[in-house]
Amino acid sequence: MIYKSTDDRSSGRGRRGEYYREPRRGWIGWVVALVIIGIIALGVNYCVQYIKGDYFGTNGTDEGVIIDIPDGATSDDISLLLEEYGIVRNRHLFRNYLRFFYAKTPKFMYGPHELRSNMSYEEIVPVLEQPMLDLRGTITLQFIDGWTTLRMGMYLEEMGICGVDEWLEVCNGVYDVPFYEKITDSPDKFTKLEGFLFPDTYEFFEDVTPEEIVQKMLETFNEKILEDPELEKQISESELTLEEIVILASIIEKETGDIDEIYKVSSVFHNRLAPDSPLSSLQSCATQKYTVGVLDYYFEDLKGEETPEAMEYRYDTYMSEGLMVGSICNPGKLSIQATLNPEDTPYYYFLMDNTGTTYYAETFGGHQENINAMRAVNAEVASGAGIMD
Repeated sequence: MIYKSTDDRSSGRGRRGEYYREPRRGWIGWVVALVIIGIIALGVNYCVQYIKGDYFGTNGTDEGVIIDIPDGATSDDISLLLEEYGIVRNRHLFRNYLRFFYAKTPKFMYGPHELRSNMSYEEIVPVLEQPMLDLRGTITLQFIDGWTTLRMGMYLEEMGICGVDEWLEVCNGVYDVPFYEKITDSPDKFTKLEGFLFPDTYEFFEDVTPEEIVQKMLETFNEKILEDPELEKQISESELTLEEIVILASIIEKETGDIDEIYKVSSVFHNRLAPDSPLSSLQSCATQKYTVGVLDYYFEDLKGEETPEAMEYRYDTYMSEGLMVGSICNPGKLSIQATLNPEDTPYYYFLMDNTGTTYYAETFGGHQENINAMRAVNAEVASGAGIMD
């Protein structure tokens, strides 16, 4: 330390013998230190902002880019790939980000992944950790209310999914749905699952299997019917089993699609099934059409065989009593609702003319009168009289 006089600097002593300290020149070091700290802070801030996504890749857009990660690629390989595709600007910074922020290098999945150049590092990592994208094409399949399993099979054959025989075979298979055990087995059934393949519009991958289609349709039946709170309650309170409800709904589906008549038509079949009914059979024309249009067509026209007599008997409600052995189509939700909520009527007969008018009767005599009225209307329609342009 240097001391000097306030009066005589050469002697080092002042008049009063006072001493003073010469100012240090260390302030320059502090300035340099502050500059260095500032540079480091800017660099850290840049890196943080880069990582957070404030500085994007080469184009900074939200347009998706598919990057195919090779099997066995290292983090360095992936970092280089991300830089080449413009997802990150600097592969080294991304690699160091992984080293600094992850105690263990993330396990990236090989295969295609969709990324964007406006993603931050912390957004990129979880995408790369997810399983690869499925880039298979999709196909839309539309199954119409009231289609039979045979009609569905013919449609799928047209679409190039599978053959009719393969489809019918899988419609007799075993599937993982809660209600499967409630569907009865019978050698006289054409297909076990007829009635439960819920008609709807579905989207599948192009390489979908018929088993996957059936599984999805059964799951949709469970979702749309059995998981509907109101329908679930009505089904549980019904005197009919679930399968009986579906079988009856398949008749109603084929007998009428008129929302204004369907609940009244439902009442006719319920009345016939009642214990005090004067009629022992349902006598549904739709069941006769099923034996001819489905059973005979498949066995005789397509296979060149004889239609099994027991099967034909148990589907034709003019020949057998009560409900059929199985459904004659796959009904939509409206028909199931009508089955569970029939109108309260005294009718045992109904028919419809070619104008769409429905006639109801309590007795066979009244039904005969309705038949005559229907024939007159149909004849008038056929002749062109009464038809308005």
